Amino acid sequence: MGINRAIALMQDMAVFVAVVEAGSFTSAAKKLGATTSSVSRQVSRLEDCLHVKLLERTTRNLRLNAAGERVFAQCRITLDSARDVLDVADQICGEPQGRLKIGVPKACGSQVLLKGARQRASRPLVAISPTTPRFAKTRF
Repeated sequence: MGINRAIALMQDMAVFVAVVEAGSFTSAAKKLGATTSSVSRQVSRLEDCLHVKLLERTTRNLRLNAAGERVFAQCRITLDSARDVLDVADQICGEPQGRLKIGVPKACGSQVLLKGARQRASRPLVAISPTTPRFAKTRF
């Protein structure tokens, strides 16, 4: 299976995991904010793409078959890994960082610097550089 095909199936895999964890299409649909029919279609699409039935369905019961158990375990790992990637990105990018240049007049510069120093203590990855604005001579 190519990477593009695998990426296209990610949402269907997530819906499949939600169905298994919720125990029914209806409960999964409510949890996902989707219709029961769309959830059912996504699971069917995943089964079609994998060429295997994953769930034994009756009007009152839903259970994983042997293939479904193996696919569920891998889908769960894949989704957990995707969440881990997002957590790493949040850890790296979630904290403001970089240089912040602030143009302030000399008259209020000390007040701005004092506030900036307080903020700097709570944001160690941010460097504050106050600058005095230079106004061009304006002709009227």
